[in-house]
Amino acid sequence: METDVIVGSALVDMYAKCGMLEKAKEAFDKIPTRDTSSWNALIIGYVDHGLGYQVVHCFGQMQDEDIAPAVVNFVCILKAYDRIQAIETSEGIHMEVQRQGLLDKHMVQATALVDIYAKCGMLAKAQEVFDALPTRM
Repeated sequence: METDVIVGSALVDMYAKCGMLEKAKEAFDKIPTRDTSSWNALIIGYVDHGLGYQVVHCFGQMQDEDIAPAVVNFVCILKAYDRIQAIETSEGIHMEVQRQGLLDKHMVQATALVDIYAKCGMLAKAQEVFDALPTRM
């Protein structure tokens, strides 16, 4: 596992899905060169088990390691921020997603932003994101 990020990520994912988050974190820590998929496995595990603060911590570490978040990372991070009511941080994620031009390409992220803003009572911001969507279903 220490030499193969794919195997390591699969172990992290398996432990997380089984609710064994300490084991998932141990397996994650043994991966010498983590990538987006290994971070996803851990972050999704934390989101699925309602551990928003761990997601925020992981996102910070991910940035420290210069790992560029994928669309699924942003969606999971937004879900976690919604759970812990970290609206200021969500706005930072919103700006990063816009900077990368991802809102135009990924409806899932845009929908997550609309959702978090609405849940936090920021209806004007939710409407702004909704109005900027290239297509609506």
